[in-house]
Amino acid sequence: MRCIPIRIEAIGLIVRMGLALPKSEGGKDNIHWIDALIDTGATHTSVSVEIAVAVSLPNVGEDEMITPAGRVAIDLFHGDLALDPDMPTLFRDRRLAGLIHRQPEFDAVLGMDMLSKGVLTFDGPAKTATFCW
Repeated sequence: MRCIPIRIEAIGLIVRMGLALPKSEGGKDNIHWIDALIDTGATHTSVSVEIAVAVSLPNVGEDEMITPAGRVAIDLFHGDLALDPDMPTLFRDRRLAGLIHRQPEFDAVLGMDMLSKGVLTFDGPAKTATFCW
């Protein structure tokens, strides 16, 4: 089982997440690393539209997402994800929702579609967190 450390920031749990074009070849050189907020309340992993466009992820359509503010139209992108910069295993062919509002602390949200593939551990007294898959 592989495990990665998670930073504990004021805004929440932050992990490095890699984005690549679908079915990317060429290893580490083709992966764009960004910060992602771990959100157990999010059903899907999302990436800021600006980052998706900068990485040239294909836009595969639109969908509707339910947010605290109500229903909003979102763009959908297609790409590969990585979670370990030292040994980037790609999670292939992921559908990514486009984040409408980019946050200064993170460029993506890691949702339950990815978190359900592993074990998220948070140790409050030690102020540490890990994700293993």
